[in-house]
Amino acid sequence: MERWHRQFPTQNYLQSRLMALETAPFTYREIGATRGAFPRGYNHDRRRFLLGTGPEIWERAQVALSKGRQFPPNWTRIYYPMPDWQPGAALLMLFRLGGLWWVNTCRIVYVIQELNRYGFAYGTLPGHVECGEEYFGVEMDEQQQVWFVLEAFSRPRFWAAWPGYPLARLMQARFARHAGLAMQAAVLKAE
Repeated sequence: MERWHRQFPTQNYLQSRLMALETAPFTYREIGATRGAFPRGYNHDRRRFLLGTGPEIWERAQVALSKGRQFPPNWTRIYYPMPDWQPGAALLMLFRLGGLWWVNTCRIVYVIQELNRYGFAYGTLPGHVECGEEYFGVEMDEQQQVWFVLEAFSRPRFWAAWPGYPLARLMQARFARHAGLAMQAAVLKAE
């Protein structure tokens, strides 16, 4: 199936692409490694963004993350038709670059639901331009400061992607910044 489209893909295309991923394997061995020490041989990204302070901000942050509000809507979309994040479920992460919509395939690796931590990680599947794992979470610290956390390890999956990898790293940094801003806006908008 195509990895890019001139226009945003149709619902039928997205649904068929998702169904085709039911038994697809992960494209990396270190499944779940965003929970601890990141593996060697990958680029590592760890970002934190302050969302605010207090229990009300904490509740808003959890709702925003559960609804995928960390994906900046002007140039990214997440296609995940389930009502909440479920380990083992496939999803599509779409982004717009160079006038094209790129489709990347992923699977939820794990979900965290703790008293002061909530989040999930997804890993790459065949059809994704990179291989690795990304964690999105919200945390409330002892001072009741609420943080959006984005952590990932990744590298190009295909040898042909290496020449364009500096651009990919710029896009990853842009995504992290915009994801933080999107979460901040989502938490404030709930007021």
